[in-house]
Amino acid sequence: MKRFVILFCVLCLSAFLAGCAQQTGEDSNTSAADTATEQPAPAGDEQAKEQADAGQVDAEQTAESTDSGASTDSGASTDGAAALPAWSYTGSEPYVGELCDAVMSKNAKFLGDGDVWIPAPVILKVDDSDKSDIKIWAVVWENGYTLKDTTLETASGGEYPVFAHMKQDANGAVEVTSLEVAGDGDQYNVDIKRFCDGDSSLEKAYSEGSSLTEGPAADARTEFIRQYVQANGLNITAYQDYGWEAIEL
Repeated sequence: MKRFVILFCVLCLSAFLAGCAQQTGEDSNTSAADTATEQPAPAGDEQAKEQADAGQVDAEQTAESTDSGASTDSGASTDGAAALPAWSYTGSEPYVGELCDAVMSKNAKFLGDGDVWIPAPVILKVDDSDKSDIKIWAVVWENGYTLKDTTLETASGGEYPVFAHMKQDANGAVEVTSLEVAGDGDQYNVDIKRFCDGDSSLEKAYSEGSSLTEGPAADARTEFIRQYVQANGLNITAYQDYGWEAIEL
């Protein structure tokens, strides 16, 4: 009986110790899991993440900077730092500057290629006996030029026989009040005859002004290009039509 009691006590003690050991293991596992869940990322991983984020920001900033730089370069290229200055009249003849400006403005939408447009006006007749209605008969050539080295090469151009009315105020300021330009084709001669109103010598003058390679139009062309070059201090020594010899200034 005594042995039975002792054996019973040993079994109970063993069962108790086994239960304690099992509970300790479960608590240990739970604590380890909690620790693994709550434990922050290692400092190395966090630093790597911050560096990756910083690298992404730098890449985006670099891309924006590159885009901005590309836009600036494109604009600079479009603007053209070496572009030729626009023509303006620097001579002293009355009515000429106003007439050329009016003709070029009227034909602006028809102007073709060219870095600069320079007129070559041939004034055929002026009647300024009445300053409130000044009448001018003229042929105005307009030519567009591109600069190659020190030579202006003709890119496009046109001839415009015109009849203009102007007025001059007490201060000497001149204003173009109307401008007629001869039409194309058959209308060309019809309009010139109407401009001349029976004056045959004036009709002949219109014909002589229609040649740009010789006569008064050729002289006016050279003179106006020379004035333009001198007024703007440009290193331009000649102008040239396609297939023709260059004309030295």
